[in-house]
Amino acid sequence: MSVFRALVVDDDEWVRKTGRETNDPGAGIEVLVAKTKEEAAELIGSNFLHVAVVDLELRKSPRALAEGQLVLSGLKSDRPSCRRLLLTRHATTFPEQVFETLRPDGPTVDGAIDKANLSGYFHGYLKSLAAAWTTAPVEITNLDNIYALLETKGIRGGALLGKFPVEATRDELRFVLASLFGQRYRWHDDPPDPDDVEKVSLEPLLGGKSRSIVLYGRPLNRLREEGLLCVVKVGPRLEAEEELRRYEKYVRFRLSLRRRVELLGSAIGDTLGAIAYSFAGEDPADIGDLQTLIDSEDRGAFAHFHALYDDGGHGRTSDDRGGDLGEFFRRAYRIKPFDIRQRIQSFADDQAEANEWQHRGDELRVSGGKLVLPSEDTIGMGLLHMGYRSTVVHGDLNASNVIIGNDNRSILIDYRHTARGPRALDLAAMHASLRISRTAQGQPAEQAAKDEALEYRLWEHNWSSDEAWWPAQAATDPPYWLQGAAELMRVAAERLPDLTQAEHAATLWLYALRVFRVQSLEPEAKLRLLIWMSALQRVLVAEAEKPTPAADPPPRR
Repeated sequence: MSVFRALVVDDDEWVRKTGRETNDPGAGIEVLVAKTKEEAAELIGSNFLHVAVVDLELRKSPRALAEGQLVLSGLKSDRPSCRRLLLTRHATTFPEQVFETLRPDGPTVDGAIDKANLSGYFHGYLKSLAAAWTTAPVEITNLDNIYALLETKGIRGGALLGKFPVEATRDELRFVLASLFGQRYRWHDDPPDPDDVEKVSLEPLLGGKSRSIVLYGRPLNRLREEGLLCVVKVGPRLEAEEELRRYEKYVRFRLSLRRRVELLGSAIGDTLGAIAYSFAGEDPADIGDLQTLIDSEDRGAFAHFHALYDDGGHGRTSDDRGGDLGEFFRRAYRIKPFDIRQRIQSFADDQAEANEWQHRGDELRVSGGKLVLPSEDTIGMGLLHMGYRSTVVHGDLNASNVIIGNDNRSILIDYRHTARGPRALDLAAMHASLRISRTAQGQPAEQAAKDEALEYRLWEHNWSSDEAWWPAQAATDPPYWLQGAAELMRVAAERLPDLTQAEHAATLWLYALRVFRVQSLEPEAKLRLLIWMSALQRVLVAEAEKPTPAADPPPRR
């Protein structure tokens, strides 16, 4: 049974006693009480709340009047789903403080209760509010498994009073998902309807490395009729709000219906936000994702690389020139190359010890060769700060964000980073997905020198020509990840024919830095990224050493 939870904050014992007496386990009502702002902050941080009643004066001192306001402000910022009620018998004694909570440009309360009427009013109000919320509940099956998956993401809100973190609880997850599918406070003039969603079972799509989880399922109404197949993304509240803003700005009126999902709705909680999408056009019977195809070495994945760039509305280069490539990565992803370089140096030490390699400066000497690590010179080189041609990019087009329907459509989800940015950015994300795929990780230590040479070979081929890039007489076929990377190089040559080698390699190198920073990456995946970055760095150094074309002489007069 779901819990409808209230908090009463007051220094008067009789008020707290009244709150405790309002507990009604049979009706699913739980009332927590707190005497001080510290007790209140601890309870607010660890519990999802539907309603809170807070006294203005938590200590009998004029200097303590701000403490009740502090609790209400904390609820507004960190538990915004909670209805906030002011409790006072001194509305005329402290009018300035009372009116401060009611300011029309930013009220911190949703209403007020006269403390003198608390005993006769509070129980009835709380019971009616709980009944309004539970009149037409939405059952979320599989909730325990979803919450267990969400817990691995470590999502939290702010810290109340600087020391009480606001937790993402199971109750909040239930509230957000139920709200997403239509549960709300229903009063007497808003009875349940047979077409209201009654139940939804959501299954996870695994493989993503972000702080969000992706689910899918079909809702059932109260007549047990199935609804649309939905994709639901649950993640940090601020990220969900940002994704909604960017969907409206960059996706709704730009991206082809064949390549996108349709926004069905959203629900924003305290620490969490959830967004539901449906499939534009025909509803597929079942779905998977592109990362699963890549992990299983399915060559059918390569057709989706090309299809993702077939639409004129996605990947079309404009005449708009972006500013500084490195500055874009700093703003968009908070990339600080020198900080990540320190992590790479530490990781290289660990790999050298584990594999009996040698780590000297910016080189990791591996069996049969070496890896070139990010150096201060590379990070500071002008190629990483070049200008770039821009387009509207997805911004996080890793293979886990490409849903594959049983009709073989490739459909994009997760628009949190969608913006106008470097035109090779989405190619970089798909390249990264190949490098950290299950099969590419394989035995990276044993293959390090060989794979680095294969990575560099990609850049020695002219992809705009019809010449074969892999010799027909070769004893073996290229590994799957290399075949996929070759397809992406062809896509770049076909769709972005004026993309320079320098801009292409620099965009990929900076994106690799971004992915290396992901804390949940396994060591094998990080090593595979270093192998890729080593070849990219060699390409960048070669590009930097090319002579600058001489300027044409001025015309003679």
